Amino acid sequence: MKLALVVLVIATIAGYAVAGKLGRTAAREAAKVGHEAVEVADDVVFGGRHTKKNRGKGSSSAKNVADTAGAASYKFGVISDLDKKSKVEGGKQFVAYLKKGELNVNYDPENPENSKVSVTWSPDSETQTIKSGFAYEGRGLELSTLNKFNDKLYTCGDKTGIVFELQGVDTDKAEITEIPFAILNAGEKGFKCEWATVKNGNLWIGGHGAPSSPRLLKQMNKSGRVVSSDWSHVYKKIAKALSVKEPGYVTNEAAAWSDIKRKWVFAPRKINKEAFDDAEDEKKGSNKFLIANDSFDDIEVKTVGELIPTHGFASIKFIPNTGDNLILAIKSVEAEGVTETYIMAFDINGNVVMDETLFAEDKYEGLEFL
Repeated sequence: MKLALVVLVIATIAGYAVAGKLGRTAAREAAKVGHEAVEVADDVVFGGRHTKKNRGKGSSSAKNVADTAGAASYKFGVISDLDKKSKVEGGKQFVAYLKKGELNVNYDPENPENSKVSVTWSPDSETQTIKSGFAYEGRGLELSTLNKFNDKLYTCGDKTGIVFELQGVDTDKAEITEIPFAILNAGEKGFKCEWATVKNGNLWIGGHGAPSSPRLLKQMNKSGRVVSSDWSHVYKKIAKALSVKEPGYVTNEAAAWSDIKRKWVFAPRKINKEAFDDAEDEKKGSNKFLIANDSFDDIEVKTVGELIPTHGFASIKFIPNTGDNLILAIKSVEAEGVTETYIMAFDINGNVVMDETLFAEDKYEGLEFL
């Protein structure tokens, strides 16, 4: 059994954070990583055995097959990334929250820009808590993704690289059970997962894609088998489409694959045409999104709403039964000590169908229909 797996099992029993590195054995990436995907044997799997082929089908949120005119409502959830504020009980435990709401949609398939969208949030008393002892260098449960996959709900911590299965979300329990399913690594650290989407029966998990971060893509099948590939060429194409050259950078936290349109949609968190500066980075938010074919050789850049420099996309999901023509999004703010999260909706051409609305004075980064 791998050292990292032993360490993490012990941490589960003891209820304490895993200190330091998540195990050198579990942290080594394959030496050869090119544009073609290669299996990374040292990504640690909890939820199932490694398999040669993925014969299972992935599942995203509510079925999203075709245009359906008229009114409908969809339950959804958002998950928190509280950064250092996630630490509780003197650092022995870490906490996150799942806040729920209902999306009310009156969809116009002939003119999607005329659709009406609104949100009704569940009472704060129904917000569910997640607790964990897993950590990397004193940080844990900073959750950046939320995805329905294989009829289960998964989230990934951007400090540990741990993919958790969440159980109890569909109950009235105050606390959700989190079960480690796999560890994603990047060298000797946990992979900094920032976005995820279901494509070709796998859960595709990516990072920021900035030059200073590992430009890896992780594909996880329903058994937990992980395949890693170098996505540098993709992130470079995204930056080029936005007229960004190094030392400038694009930070990606929101992406979705459309099975209906066979297209990618990326909505950057930040776009900066200059070299990184900590203070200036807070004001490089984005109101752009990109639509790309599978090879990213054909990319359209769209503008959505007014640019508010401190606001940037944290997550996007296609609204069910709209032919992937409507998108629900959350945007985060981290500037001058202020942390906020907003929700909005727009169509595939960038027309706003629900204005940005503040819903939390904390940071929420994952979004999914339940």
